[in-house]
Amino acid sequence: MNKFCYVCLVYCMTFGYSEAAVIDFESFAPGTEVTNQLSGLGVEFSSDGIPGATQVTNILNMGGSNVLGPNGPAPYNGGTLFLEFSTPVYVVSSDLVNVKIAPVDIQLFDAASNLIGITSGTTSWTFTSTVPVSLVQLDGHYFNNGTPNGWAIDNLSFTDMPEVPLPAAGWLLLSGLGVLAGAVRKNRVARHRSA
Repeated sequence: MNKFCYVCLVYCMTFGYSEAAVIDFESFAPGTEVTNQLSGLGVEFSSDGIPGATQVTNILNMGGSNVLGPNGPAPYNGGTLFLEFSTPVYVVSSDLVNVKIAPVDIQLFDAASNLIGITSGTTSWTFTSTVPVSLVQLDGHYFNNGTPNGWAIDNLSFTDMPEVPLPAAGWLLLSGLGVLAGAVRKNRVARHRSA
C-alpha cells in the first residue's frame, strides 16, 4: 500500500464518524417527566423503578444542575433507566451523579436484544463498540439499610453509525487504481528487461 492509500485511510477514519450528540438536560424544568422529548436527537428514555412506585424518568436538580434520574422525585429516585436509540450508536457515555452505595451497572444491547457489553461506574462511564448499540440499561441500587440511593445521569453523549464521506471513497478508489496501474507498469518493465 502506498503513502497515498494510507492518507486516504486516515482521512476516512478521522472524518468518517458523525459528531457526538451531548445532552445536558438543562433545558428541562425540575420535575419534568422525560420520555420521547429528545427523540429528534435519536434517543428516548424510560425507567423501571421501585416496586409500587410510579415509574417515571424525571428531571432532578442536584447541586444546581438539572440531571435525569429514574423513578423521580428525590429522595426515591433509583432503579433502572433505559436509553433507546432510534439509530444504532457506537460510542455512548454519561456522567453519573449522586451515586452513594455501589456502582451503577450498565448493560448494552443490539437491535435484536443481544447483550454486547457490560460496564459500571460511580462518576462516569464510556462504552465503545464495534457492534451497533440500540439499547442501554443502567441499574442502580434502591436502598442501603433503608437509606435511598438517589442517582442520575448528566451529559449523555453518543455517536451514531460511522459514515464514509463520498469524497473519501472516491480518493480511495483512485488510489487503488493507481496502485494497480503501478503494478502493471512494473510487470511490463520487468518483462521488457528480461527479453
